[in-house]
Amino acid sequence: MCLTSTIFAIVEVLVKVATNQSVPDLIVKVLQAPLIGGFQSLPGILLYVFLSTAVFIFGIHGAFVFGAISGPILLTSLQQN
Repeated sequence: MCLTSTIFAIVEVLVKVATNQSVPDLIVKVLQAPLIGGFQSLPGILLYVFLSTAVFIFGIHGAFVFGAISGPILLTSLQQN
């Protein structure tokens, strides 16, 4: 536990020194912002529905798999609407 905490603390410090931003800020900037933009457009929603349906061919329930990613984003959009 101490080793894992130390490793993540070192990574946090290195990222903060290299980019002058914290790791959560980078995650929001790199991952969350493009997803929000994508889910608020017709092509983004169509891509989500297509991928959800495409993985169903392989026996994977796409709504459950992609729901963890899209759920909070779509709920935020619904709340803003």
